[in-house]
Amino acid sequence: MNIKQLSKQIGRTLQLVPPPVQTSPSGEQTPFNHNEWRLEDILDHPTRLSIRNNRSGHLVELQSDNVKEYRSPDFLILRCQLKIEGASIGIEPLTGFHQPAYPAGSVVVPPAFFRYRGGGDGSQGSRNMWISWSWQDGQKIYLPDGSRIAVPAPPSLAAPSQPFCCAVPDGHLDPRTVHVRTGLVKNSLVFRISETTTLRLAGGESIRIAAPSFVEGFDGWVPLAGVEGDGERFQSRDPTDQLVPIPFGTEWIEPLCGIIPGSGTPFNPAMLQAITAIDLKPSSTYFFYPYFDVQENKVAFGGSPVTSPSAELAQLQNLDWHIPLSTGAMSASLGPPGTSVSGQVGGGKYL
Repeated sequence: MNIKQLSKQIGRTLQLVPPPVQTSPSGEQTPFNHNEWRLEDILDHPTRLSIRNNRSGHLVELQSDNVKEYRSPDFLILRCQLKIEGASIGIEPLTGFHQPAYPAGSVVVPPAFFRYRGGGDGSQGSRNMWISWSWQDGQKIYLPDGSRIAVPAPPSLAAPSQPFCCAVPDGHLDPRTVHVRTGLVKNSLVFRISETTTLRLAGGESIRIAAPSFVEGFDGWVPLAGVEGDGERFQSRDPTDQLVPIPFGTEWIEPLCGIIPGSGTPFNPAMLQAITAIDLKPSSTYFFYPYFDVQENKVAFGGSPVTSPSAELAQLQNLDWHIPLSTGAMSASLGPPGTSVSGQVGGGKYL
């Protein structure tokens, strides 16, 4: 690959394929737990790139013959594999077919692995619907070497602390009681939601929500706010009605029009211990591609839900060190506004 083409990616965090492995003092090799590397620089004489691990600080330089290609959104495909032992890094060339972490057809996932609930309100043309995914803590994945992985449930994921709010002068809004929550966002999905903060506002006051603390591995956060009698609703959408996370460190201030009752996806207690897709269309079917990330020891969804099967998301679901938790996509169908759905899907291959 012409490494110079990566100059526009300097500063970007990349995932290496194949992922690195680490060697213990006894010589045992295991997956390296943190596969996020920052592209530090493109160097000359010879042409090479410099990448640094975001957590461990390991730094390595790779010449052109060890880099195969870059693929969106953030994958750097190598012709070698990094071998990490203590503070040092070795480079081992891949001379033939790369053996995946777990060969296709070798892993068994229990049937009906996931439970889902969904609902929403508004009009038929609104995007106030949601689907939440949860699963039982400690469910087992059965590996070909006879071992098992106990999968942690959503409550093990970090939840933001109860939000800090304050009143700011506005000039025209009526006195109100406002209820506020915050949620963490990854790949346009909401992971965990905080407890509620309630604030009584005088006339002429708006509410300001302080940004939650930075949580590694997430894209940002989303506010939920609601006035008395309507409940909290998600407040962050772009002009196409898609969820847009607010960057960590950036606060949210109520817009001049105030919090509009009925506008936005409503909060539901099912979201508290689940992974949730919001701002969905009623009477629609959505497809999801869940997998277990062996290196991060957590369940992940490759991207935001789609309304038709996606080869790109299926590829992400089946990458090395990713164990698919469904046979292809799993789907959930929403009804009209005001209705609810539930079910169990996923897993079950070879059973």
